[in-house]
Amino acid sequence: MTLARTRWARAALPTAMAAAIVIVRVCGGCDDSGPQGQDAAPDARADHKVLPDAIADSDSAGVPCAVAGYALDDSYDANCGFCYPTSPAALPPPITWKSCDGSVTPPGMMCSLMVEDWDFGTFFSYISGQVPAWVQPDQTVTFMIGRMQWPYIYRMVVDADGPVRQVILESNAVPGTQRCTIGLDSIRDGYAAYRIYDSETSSTMELGGGGMGGDMNAVRPRVYAHYHNDHFSRDYYASALGLFEISTNGSTITEYDWNSGDAIQVIDSAAMNNNWGIGYVWPTSTAIFNDSNYGMLSEVRVWTPDGGARDFISYGNDWTHSGGDFGSDGTWMAWSVGDGRPDQNSKFDKVHLLTSAYTTDANPTGQELTTVSGWGMAATPFVVGCGYAARQSIIPLDASITDANTLQIFRLSDGMRWSLPAAWTQPLAITCTELFATVAVPGDDAGVKSHYTIGRVRLDSLGVGMPAD
Repeated sequence: MTLARTRWARAALPTAMAAAIVIVRVCGGCDDSGPQGQDAAPDARADHKVLPDAIADSDSAGVPCAVAGYALDDSYDANCGFCYPTSPAALPPPITWKSCDGSVTPPGMMCSLMVEDWDFGTFFSYISGQVPAWVQPDQTVTFMIGRMQWPYIYRMVVDADGPVRQVILESNAVPGTQRCTIGLDSIRDGYAAYRIYDSETSSTMELGGGGMGGDMNAVRPRVYAHYHNDHFSRDYYASALGLFEISTNGSTITEYDWNSGDAIQVIDSAAMNNNWGIGYVWPTSTAIFNDSNYGMLSEVRVWTPDGGARDFISYGNDWTHSGGDFGSDGTWMAWSVGDGRPDQNSKFDKVHLLTSAYTTDANPTGQELTTVSGWGMAATPFVVGCGYAARQSIIPLDASITDANTLQIFRLSDGMRWSLPAAWTQPLAITCTELFATVAVPGDDAGVKSHYTIGRVRLDSLGVGMPAD
């Protein structure tokens, strides 16, 4: 559970590889007229919306694109140096995979790691720390990945076993020289949401900036928000219901229309919930869930187009109980409930991990997966898919486990669970056959630098698990 908003930003690689990072419209019938079936001409799409203040913000012709096959995108700010591909030939190659080596292979399990055949130079890793993922209805896994290829960053929407669908090239990406940089915030229902960090607020890592996104297959994502000299932090989340902006300015969630680009309404805010702040947001295709906190109190709220915003998992002012860490694939859902503590500043005596069928009805009755003594789980949401759920644990759940950081996989029908080694950190996606997660790869004498990558494990190779307790 989380009692405070955790901001996702590009972070330096930890020196201890056991430490974990906290981590992101797919084409159904593409043709070959451009990158993944879209018009690849250098000019913008007919429906591409340029905010008037975006052009005014550019005080020169912009940063030229130094990479062949890319054109400057000035829809946010020409001086940011964001570029888009003008032909399919300019797209980076798709993801390929290799068998895990002994340093990260879970015993007896079948796993693969992403192949990294580019040089990340003085960047901290081959890929950025944020890797949003979405499992399509046909079980295709699609990622948002920042490919750190010195001296550029390719922000990609790419299938695990298929094409690169969208690319934003940061041509001015060298740390210390950036005007702007892009965060990969969310992918779902065929839409992507990006956070822009902008130095007009004196920092490219935290405040101001704006948001863009839209169709996963569009040549150029559209700009939805651009804040000037604004000292509030924001993140963006994608859903079939719209683009959702969470802001520290009044602790609000604002809905944007994908087609018009207009802000439609504030769907939830601290003012609407008696000064409770807003934390993590978890979109589904039919509802938007978010955690909400007030001091040391924590609950989960839900918004639906018909029912509006309301409490979902709530214990009111009872600080001896707390709900959070919600995750769902629209069929199942999982969450945590803190139970008992001597005072508001202490850890809970127990944390119950619960699951149930998907619902938006208040106070669902959950089946218990396990109970952890103390505050034993990382403050990150569950990743749920095809009857399984996974998340990172920061203490062992079993006496036989000696690793302090273990990724736990739960089968939701009966609570059976499995643990992966400490190298396997943040779960990204679960299909009916595989778990995808970030993996910490140690350096070696052959010149491999310590870094994070993406791994995949076959669920049918997990072996005998631990029964629910």
